[in-house]
Amino acid sequence: MKRVTFKAGDHLYSQGDKATKAYLLLEGEVAFFLGSKRVFDVSREAFFGDLHLFDEGDYPATAVAATDAIALSFTKDQLLDYLMDSREALTKYLGYLGSRLEEIVLLHESRE
Repeated sequence: MKRVTFKAGDHLYSQGDKATKAYLLLEGEVAFFLGSKRVFDVSREAFFGDLHLFDEGDYPATAVAATDAIALSFTKDQLLDYLMDSREALTKYLGYLGSRLEEIVLLHESRE
């Protein structure tokens, strides 16, 4: 795990890049783009870049720091160790995944 800082406008990764890192945002905001369209943002205490880290897939969107930001950066093994070493971290992560799933379901239902 490594603490990293980003300036507003810094590019974290691109859509289609192999997922090699996950992040836990400590401060600031990160925006996600599909092509040139800004599709969503995350802020403090959000995990991102994590899902395709586990299946060795590609990042589904481009991530850009919307503001100055501070995050923890994890490789796959580091994230697994972090979650296994702390019940609190694992609980927070699972809660965050549940929230993301709920957002996807609501978005899908709104399109029907």
